[in-house]
Amino acid sequence: MIRIQVFSKFLHHFMAKIEWCNCVKSLKRKNMVKCDAKEKLSAQAKVYCSHLLQHKLPPGLFYHNILHTQAVAEAAVAIGLGCGLPPQSLQVLQVAAWFHDTGYAYKYKGHEQESCALAKEFLREQNADDLLLGQVIACIAATKQPQAPKSLLEKILCDADMCHLGQTSYASSSDLLRKEIEVFTGEEFSDAAWHRQNVQFLSEHSYFTAFARKTFDAQKKLNLEHEIKLLQHSNKT
Repeated sequence: MIRIQVFSKFLHHFMAKIEWCNCVKSLKRKNMVKCDAKEKLSAQAKVYCSHLLQHKLPPGLFYHNILHTQAVAEAAVAIGLGCGLPPQSLQVLQVAAWFHDTGYAYKYKGHEQESCALAKEFLREQNADDLLLGQVIACIAATKQPQAPKSLLEKILCDADMCHLGQTSYASSSDLLRKEIEVFTGEEFSDAAWHRQNVQFLSEHSYFTAFARKTFDAQKKLNLEHEIKLLQHSNKT
């Protein structure tokens, strides 16, 4: 039974990954996005942040690790393409996505400020212009909860950061986040308390872009319904 459950969970994650990758590839074909010199900065940011996230993060970050950042970067590109962003704006978005959680290497609560500082230092070293730097910093800062993005780029990154709410792998992501919070805050949740918090968050959350709503809302509704059932069950035990 345990082996079946493990295989089922692996298959669940694998199919979700395939589903999302196919979405990204389809959008790239439709928009005919080409690699050029303007994309070198985002590629360099990916290398820099990947190394940092693989070697500098403290143990216990079960959710906010390189896998989450990779997922957010992919989602940001897909949503950006879906919103019709030009290549230059996609570059800003990708840099911001790769840096948005790097601050966890130095601080758990309020990590966004550290992420902004790391991004600023990197972009200065790359001689990025002030406009791009300002946009990247604004996007990262906008991901802080409660999210309150202003520009389209900020809205897209916020939606990408919350894409897991509308994916079939939501339950697994929720379990990882629960473990992580317990490690870094010392706060332990009963099953009822955790599911109640999830129900509230899913109920109150709204995606900022029409593309994200179209892409994620249906599954997010199913995830909410599942959390409600789990809450009802935990209240009975």
